[in-house]
Amino acid sequence: MPYYNIVLLPDYNFSCALVECISAAFSGMADGYILSDRVYPHITLGQFITEELEGVSRIINSVPRRSIEVDVLSVYLKEGDGDHFGYQWTGWEILKSEELLSLHHDSISVLLDVGLKPLNAYGSNYFPHITFCRMPEGAKLPNIERLDIVAEKNKNTYWRVAVGKSDVNGQYLGTLENDLSI
Repeated sequence: MPYYNIVLLPDYNFSCALVECISAAFSGMADGYILSDRVYPHITLGQFITEELEGVSRIINSVPRRSIEVDVLSVYLKEGDGDHFGYQWTGWEILKSEELLSLHHDSISVLLDVGLKPLNAYGSNYFPHITFCRMPEGAKLPNIERLDIVAEKNKNTYWRVAVGKSDVNGQYLGTLENDLSI
């Protein structure tokens, strides 16, 4: 069954800078997920699966079309569970601002209104973040001092809402247009 994601996307220049930094730092240790020119940096608002294209079209036309600024809190490292047991995830934790929580709430409401259950944690369990990569459990974080420079580029950058295809791991693979093509 196809996976989809309602996300916040950064502008192109910030996206390129982050992908370049993460690819250089993690390409030797990433396993199954890494930002790249085919896996876009994003903040998930609501992930879902469906085979009903009419429902996807309704979601595309119903999600809020706002842009917001986001603030990076820190780098996170989380142990995987379930299908990801034996792995760990790393990325940036994002501040739960009122604007971000409002967009998240509105996105989840759109999914629930069309009868879909979100796959990601939501409500008080929502963890806004940008995943850099998945790597084997116990792997040490590489030196990513350039990441601070990239984080500075995020200041005064607006992130826009989009709907696109993803995969079982939540990798954002491309934005869908109204005709459901990428």
